[in-house]
Amino acid sequence: TLQGPTAEWFQHLPAGSITSWATLQDAFEDKYKPSKYAFTLLSQITHLKKEANETMHDFIARFKSLINRVLAYYASNTEKSEVFLRKLYELE
Repeated sequence: TLQGPTAEWFQHLPAGSITSWATLQDAFEDKYKPSKYAFTLLSQITHLKKEANETMHDFIARFKSLINRVLAYYASNTEKSEVFLRKLYELE
């Protein structure tokens, strides 16, 4: 039985998009199986180090860039919108 976010994902699939167990499996893997890109991002964050000639400001900017790429990859459109609005209000 699907529960939580997985059940919500399943309920919001377009009508008629799942025609067999195989299409459900493919859709599930597309949504939840980390891709090579995701592993690369997580590896870059895990192994991130400040370079000897790098300023702290540049290091933090590089870190934020990686985090934003992770957010863009994993977050739903709703979550992305919420982050955007929070950042927009921080500018005021």
